[in-house]
This record gives sequence, structure tokens and C-alpha cells, in this order.
Amino acid sequence: MPFNSFLREIGHGLLFLAVQVIFLKQLVLFGYAFLLLYPLFLLLLPIRRKSLSLLLISFVYGLLLDAFYDTGGMHTAALLTLALVRNLWLEALTPTGGYADIETPHALNMGVGWFILYATPLLLLHHLIFFGLDSLGLGNWGLMALKTGSSLLLALSASLVVQLLFYSKKRAL
Repeated sequence: MPFNSFLREIGHGLLFLAVQVIFLKQLVLFGYAFLLLYPLFLLLLPIRRKSLSLLLISFVYGLLLDAFYDTGGMHTAALLTLALVRNLWLEALTPTGGYADIETPHALNMGVGWFILYATPLLLLHHLIFFGLDSLGLGNWGLMALKTGSSLLLALSASLVVQLLFYSKKRAL
């Protein structure tokens, strides 16, 4: 990977981290919907990103989030789970002609429908792990389901808005 691409990815990661920690940390709608936008950073990494480097990025990214949120590994666990499944899911969704010259799996490259199909299960998995650890067990299953569902809808909507506002077909951010 060219050094410029590497620096751009680090910049994107730091930008998502800063926005999450500074602006979105305290944003909770109706007491249940948390805007967890930071998984979008991992979803939009290049399609050909190797699984090992994806796991390493997820681990470091999760640790940074856990340090700012004081959540004791909840973000790390959720991001590592997302990273484990991401490339397998991308492989399952591979179009007939392959991904060809498409570098990043964002909505403008692949289409909004494809992106929703790609992102929804991954964000759902992330949110289930995160809110499952938050509620520590199935005793609060209803609350966990409410937080997961409402936060998923909010994150998916925000992810599409971010891509439409800040991404172009030729380049990301």
C-alpha cells in the first residue's frame, strides 16, 4: 500500500475518532439511540484490506475509544468482532464481475442498496456485542434490543448522510 494511502487512512481514523469522542459521545436520542458512527471507518477501509491488518487496526481503534469512553474493552470487543466478519461478508457480497477497480465499499461506488445490504448486518453485529456487554447478560434483553435497534437505524442513516456529503465516486473523503 502506498504511504500516502496509509496516511490518508490514519487521518480518516483520527477524524472519525475525534468526531465520535468530541461531538457524538453525549448524543443520545430518546434515552435509547446512541450514534455510534465510528464503525463506519472500518466499513469504508479498502476492500482488499487483509484480515490481520484489519484486526490490528480494530484493536488499536477500540482501545482508543475505550480509553475515551472508559468502557473497559466494550468498543474493542465489538470492533474486533466486526473486523472478523467484514472480509467474509464482502466476499459473500462480491458482484458477478468482482469488485474490479473499486477500492472502497462506499455507497457512491457500490450503490445505496448494496451499501445498506453490506453495512446493516455488520453494524447490527457490532451493536449487539456492544450493547450486550453493556447490559451484561440477557436479564435486560428488551432494553438491549431497543438500544441496538434504535442505534442501528441512527448509525445507518448517519453513515449514508456522511457518505453523501463527504465522499465522491472517485475518492474517499
